[in-house]
This record gives sequence, C-alpha cells and structure tokens, in this order.
Amino acid sequence: SSSLSLANRSRARNARAAMAAVVDQHVLRHQPGLAHAILGERLDTPVQFAPAGQPSYARLRAKRAIALAALAVLVALLWQFGHITDGAVAYRLFGTIVALSIGVVHVPNGACHRPPNEFCRLILCLGLPCLTLYWLTSVWHCPFFGEPHWPTAVEFSKHAIRSSGAIFVTATAVCCVAWMSTASRYAYDAVWTVVCIWLVALLRPVSHNVKHHSPNFANFTIGIAHSLEVVAFVWDALLMLRRLDVWRPAGIGFGAKRLVSVMGICFQCKVLMSALYRDLLKRKEHAAWNPGDVFTWYMYLGICMMFTVIWIVYISQVIVVFAEFVILLSREARCVHGAARAETLWARRMLSYEIIACMAVGTTVTLKWATYVFYKWQIYTSGAALEAFHEFSHVDHEIDLFGTAICTAMLSGILWQPAEPHVDEISTSKTHGENMRRYDRGGSIGTQLSLTGNGRAVWQNKVEELAGRGVRLHALLDFWETLAGGNVEAMPHFDPLRSTTNDVVRQAIIPISRNEGTAIGGRALAAVWSKGENVFATHMVTHTWSSLFLHLIAGIIADAFGAQYYMEVADILLRGPEDISKLRTALRERGLLEEAYWVCAFSVNQHAGICAGFGQAPVGHESPEHLQWDANRRDTVTQELFRVCDCGESKFFNDQPERCEINKFDAMMQHLCSSVQGFTHVVVVDAAFALFSRAWCIAEIVCSSECDMPKRIMVHSAEMLDQHYDILSTIDVRECRAARVEDKDMILESIRDVEMFNTQLQLAIFGTKGLFSRWIDGQDRAAMIGRIVVRARSCRCKASVSSSVSTRLSSVRHNTYPTSEESSDTGDSVAS
Repeated sequence: SSSLSLANRSRARNARAAMAAVVDQHVLRHQPGLAHAILGERLDTPVQFAPAGQPSYARLRAKRAIALAALAVLVALLWQFGHITDGAVAYRLFGTIVALSIGVVHVPNGACHRPPNEFCRLILCLGLPCLTLYWLTSVWHCPFFGEPHWPTAVEFSKHAIRSSGAIFVTATAVCCVAWMSTASRYAYDAVWTVVCIWLVALLRPVSHNVKHHSPNFANFTIGIAHSLEVVAFVWDALLMLRRLDVWRPAGIGFGAKRLVSVMGICFQCKVLMSALYRDLLKRKEHAAWNPGDVFTWYMYLGICMMFTVIWIVYISQVIVVFAEFVILLSREARCVHGAARAETLWARRMLSYEIIACMAVGTTVTLKWATYVFYKWQIYTSGAALEAFHEFSHVDHEIDLFGTAICTAMLSGILWQPAEPHVDEISTSKTHGENMRRYDRGGSIGTQLSLTGNGRAVWQNKVEELAGRGVRLHALLDFWETLAGGNVEAMPHFDPLRSTTNDVVRQAIIPISRNEGTAIGGRALAAVWSKGENVFATHMVTHTWSSLFLHLIAGIIADAFGAQYYMEVADILLRGPEDISKLRTALRERGLLEEAYWVCAFSVNQHAGICAGFGQAPVGHESPEHLQWDANRRDTVTQELFRVCDCGESKFFNDQPERCEINKFDAMMQHLCSSVQGFTHVVVVDAAFALFSRAWCIAEIVCSSECDMPKRIMVHSAEMLDQHYDILSTIDVRECRAARVEDKDMILESIRDVEMFNTQLQLAIFGTKGLFSRWIDGQDRAAMIGRIVVRARSCRCKASVSSSVSTRLSSVRHNTYPTSEESSDTGDSVAS
C-alpha cells in the first residue's frame, strides 16, 4: 500500500508537470479575454509591441510620413527648377500629398479604438453641418476670394447636384459621430471612413465654387478630394476584408486582398494621371496630338477599364459566396428546429442584407466608372461627348458617395443593430405565482408524494436544512489549491485533466467530511466549512459527476465573473498557485469571494446516502448499464475500486423520502427562489454535453423553467459548442436517460409543452437570448454569421459522409455477398 501510494504521488507529479507545459503553450496561443484581464500581460503580447509578423503602428506611421515628406520635397524641387511648368499640376500634386497624409494619421485596425468623449462628439456634431453649410453657400459669399460669383444656370445645376450629395453625407457622418459611443476598432475605422467620404463630398463643390476667384486653391482642393476618395475606397474595402476574414473558415478564399490592392493602385494611378495630364485629357483637338499623347490616352483608359473589370469581378465573387451561404442556411433551416433554426434564419437574413448592400454599392461604383470611361472614350474618339453623360456622371458620383457612406455606417453596426433571432413564444396559461404554488403542493418533482402530518414537517425541515448549505467561492478555491497540490491524503494522484467529480467525491469529499476521531457518521462538506452556520446560496449549480472536476470549478468561477465560457478560467486553474492567487485577487476586487453557490457534491451529506456502496449491480455482466456501473465505482486515473466508507451514518433513500436528501433538489430550488433575492440557476455543461442526457439534470432545468428562475448555461468554449452543434440543434429531452424508467416518465410528465421546453433549452445553450443584448459591431456580427455557416457546413459534410457510407454498405449487402451456389471459399473470403 505504501509503495502504491508513492507510485501514485510520483505519477501525479509527472502528470502535473506535463500538463503545465501543455497548458502554458495552449494559453499563450489562446485569444486573450477574461484570462488576460485577470493575469495581465502574461497571456498576451504587451500592448507596446505589435502582433507577430506585423510592424508596429508607430513605425508604420513613421515610414508613411517619411515617404510623403520625400514626395512633397520632390514635387517642390521639380516645380522650383521648372520641370513642372503648370502651377495647377503642382497644386493638385500637393493636394494629393495632403490627402495621403491622412493615411499617416489614421492606420486602420490600429491600437487606438476608443471613441471621443461626449464633449468632442458634440463639437464634431455641430462643426460638421456648420462647415458644410458655410462652404456650400460660398458661391454667394466668398470673403476670402473677393467678390462673389453668381453662377449660370448650368453651373447652378451642377452645384445643386454636388451640394445635395454633400448634405446627405454630412447627415450620415453626424449620426455616426453622435452614436459611436462604444469602444470598437471596427466601428472606429468605419467612422473615419465616413468622415473621409464627407470631406470628399464637401471639397468637390468647394473647388467648383472658388475656381473663378482662386484657381490655385481650387486645384489644391480638387487634388485633396480625388486622393481622399482613393483613401476612403481603400479603407472601406479593408472594412469589407475584415468581415471576409472572419468568414474564411466558412469558405471565403478567392484572393480578395490582391484584388483590393490592385484596385487601389489603379485608382491612385488614375488620380495622378488626371493631375499630371490634366490639359491633355480634356483636350479635344486631335490634330495636335503626338504619339506620346495617344499612348497616354490609351494608358489612362486602360487603367480605368482595368479598375472597372476588377471591381465587377470582385463584387460578383463576394455576392456569389454570400448567395451560396444563403442557400446553405436555407437548407439547414429546414433540418433543425428551435433556437438553432432561429439562429440559422437570422444568419440568412443578415447575409441577405449584405448581398443587398454589396449589390447597391457595386451598381453605383460600376455605373460611375463605366459612365466615366464612356465619357472619356467619346472625347478621345470624336473630340466631343454628350453633355448628358457628363451630368449623369455627376449624379451617379454623388449617389455613390452617399450609398457607400450609409452602407459603411449601417454594416459597421453604428447606425443599425440587428434584431435578435425570432423564436415564436408559446403562451402559457400559468403565471409565475401558479407555477410556484405548483411546487407547494407536495414538494418535489422527484417524488410527487402527498405527505401529511409529521412527514410533511420533516420534509420541509430537510429542505430548509439543505438550502442553508451554500459554498462560498473562497472555500472552493482553497479546496482546489489543496487538491491540485496533491495535499489530500486520500487522493494524491489527482489529475486535473482526467479526474472527474465522481472521483473527487468518492476519494476527497467523503473522507474529509467524515466526523473526526471515533465519532459515527459525517456531514456535508459545506456544513464542515461553514462550521454549522447557514449559508444561503444565491446560485444553484446543475452539473454531472462524470465531467472533469476542473470544469465544475471553472464553470462556477466563470459564472461569477459573468463570462460566457469557462475555458479561460480552467486554463488559469491549471497554471499553478501564482495565477490562482491572481484569480483570487480579481475575485476579491470585484467583491465575489463571498458569493455562495449550492453544489450537490459539497452541499449534500454523502454519508447519509452513497458513501457505503455503489448501488445494485445491473443485470447482465456485459451490458452497457453494467459496464457504466462498474466504471462509476473505479478511479478514472488508477482504475482502482473506490474504498467504501464505514462511517456508520444512517442511509436514507426513496424508502424514506421525507429524510432523503437527494430527492429534494427541485423543492430546495423553489425554496431558495422564493426566499433569496436574485437567486439564479447555473448549469455547468461538461465538454461532451452529456448533461442534457441525464434525466435528473433535466428535472432541475424543468424546475427552474417552471419557476421562471433566471438561468445561465456555462459552456466550455465556442469551439466545443460548434463541435456538438449537430446534436444540440436537434436536442430532445424525451431522449434523456434515467436509472429507472418511471423516473424519466415522471420528469417528462411534469413538462407542460415538450417542444417549447426544447426550444427554451436551446436558447439557453446557444446563448441566443443574451448574445444580442450588448452592442456588436460589423466584424462581431460577421463572426457570429461565420460560426453558424461553419456549423451548417460541417453538419452537411457529416450527413454526406454518412449517406456515402450507408450507400456503400447497402451496395455490399445487396451486390457483393455470394449466393448459395457460389463456392464456400469465395463466401468465406467475402465474409472475412
């Protein structure tokens, strides 16, 4: 026995060392979230450094600033020494440099993403419309440029078109600045894009208004406007690429980044050529052209047509991919029900909106460039162009600016937040009070007995006694540190990655909670920790004993932090005493160490129930029930039989229901719900999602649903949820298992509407109800859609593989087995 104990201790130490190394690598790769907030810089690259493989944003800004400064000096030198003879060209080039410098000031997806404070937003909201109004009316009052110029009818028509677009874009920009109050890199970049479009829409009419008073200033502003349009196009395309990047696991992969890069280069080359060859591209006398001029014209038209073609290819591929996703989700919606179907339909609706936005922006951009190319082609071929095309190009340009601004603002989540998935609520005839009274009639779902007299009093006293056995978080953390450190004498071989809650109850909780010395019996471990004082829990925990004990503790602590998943807390618990100390500090700072939870493993007196045995062995030595029963009485790590407890405590089961503790969970929940303010039900789901096949776990969820208790379901991770999506999307409580068939029937009979219960259970599992309670930006929304698409695609792949295997097996059964007339050796070969 001594040598076996030493071997177990050595094996446990080796397992913990190997586990720590694996966990260190896993956590360092893990996306920082709650763990990063608790442990600080240890789980993430420090903020002052850039992500691996990317230059720092400060260094990137410096490089861009140096390049722009060198370009500005070059233009100034060329102008000074007479290489640039046209002052208009120089001013347009300087305007281009000023516009590109905005790309130095703001780097998309940079470190800064916090919105300005309320005072700054108020100043911007007042300043943008005032500037717009002032400069749009500068055609009549131009104090900086001399006497006002009264426009002709044609000039006024063009001015009205440009001014209308500027007014609409200004309204969009003001709304974005006013409503952008949440820290989000994606929304922050979207606001910069919309403000950049506002500057383009404003500077276009300004340059037209002042050209009669100050041609140089007009050329300077038009150079800024044209290059700013390139910057806004690239920023908007980058926003689209960031939404596409989160969909990459769902099947996006057609070289979108390369196409955007080529389009940005073509756009900027077109702007530079318009500045350098301004006179040539407007000249209509073909006789004065030389071969170089003809080459310039062909290059200019070729660049414009290249951009148009690439844009059509790019936007068409995006729409086709979205359409494929919509078709996939439509098929998936016909195969699932409840919350899974609601989420699928929601994702399909969001993708439909994306398609509409892409088609709108794609149409306006295509029309703008196609009209412009046709207009220039008319000038090149005939020396003249229809004025109607020129007017239409102005109208389409303003429509394009406004459409791009409004689509960017809406798809980023600033001007529009999607409604949560719709699930038809089935009205119930019972109110909350009637549901509560339902449990007052005789107590528990587990018994449904009508007790009278002394029996009812004993029952109620036991319920109240159970309700006072809450466990505080600091006690759970202390117990975990003792257990993980190998300091529990009866369980030195504890392995956090293998030991289950059943192992811990049998080998740690039961021995520790036994009365000391020669005293008979034992108590609940919660009562030992509280020294007999009542601790009324504010949270009831439902869990399975077959899950890892690590996951139970991590799920409870993650719930205290308000997290959606408990994987990050589990990582912290595995890392050792130093990080657990930081976790304890974080709980203390938030005032959570005294938070009390009711957990059956700690709150039930195991000595009055299971400590002395494992129940009657099922019939059939090789039956699945017997194999499961045998596994439940062995340690998961050592495979040795558990020692039974000889404490001598009286045992109470269903033969004495009023004294039994394990049949009163739902009654105890109802008691705490009615007496403790803010009582909630927490369901800690194991990584295999076996909890939803346990009848008594379902019974506790039924109880909380009937009593309208707030319910939170803690899942290991989003990845684990997606892996089990095909099972959870068709979950049905009628398929749960129980040791006794009558227990399952009794539990199902207590559910008024099974289909509605399944739907509500899915809502809690998938997190649909709480998923959209917070503000989300366009990238987060795209990530949600991508997860749903990946789940649907994985289910389709599994279904196709299953269908293929079934077809092959059917083919083997019908075509390959030999007939009775065939030789026996052939039959033996095929059979083998």
